[in-house]
Amino acid sequence: MKYKYKFTPILWVLFVLGYILCVACFVWNLVRLVGSFGTDIQLNPMNTAAMILCLALSPLFAVFITSVILRSYYRVDKQKLTVRFGLTKDVFPVRDVDKIVRNVRTDKLQIIFKDQSTYSVVVDPKYFDDFSKELMDANRSIEYGESDEPDKSAKGKN
Repeated sequence: MKYKYKFTPILWVLFVLGYILCVACFVWNLVRLVGSFGTDIQLNPMNTAAMILCLALSPLFAVFITSVILRSYYRVDKQKLTVRFGLTKDVFPVRDVDKIVRNVRTDKLQIIFKDQSTYSVVVDPKYFDDFSKELMDANRSIEYGESDEPDKSAKGKN
């Protein structure tokens, strides 16, 4: 089963602002480029290159944002944990997972690998149990635990 990445409201705002910026940049540079044809205004090579670059990169950035929204998920197979975030993809062998820890205070899920490296799973908390069960079914030696330690990244924020 695929478990969709859970984006925070701040990320959704950044996605919308990114789309607005893409459209504004594309339209502005298209108007400048089209407006320069048939006039006595001579664009220097640097300005022309900058406009063409903006016309090309704006849609590419919009494609990147769209891919992050549509193709960000976790999937557990019998032998691997696949993490896809937009255009990138990481695959972890399930046999390398040592523990799953759910922090009940911060409502976060953490995967701890046998080499003691960690990976935060960013899915909707209502899917934590399903995700954990599917991962533990793929590797029966995975331990499950809960913690109520405060979020270390929130130190000093009171």
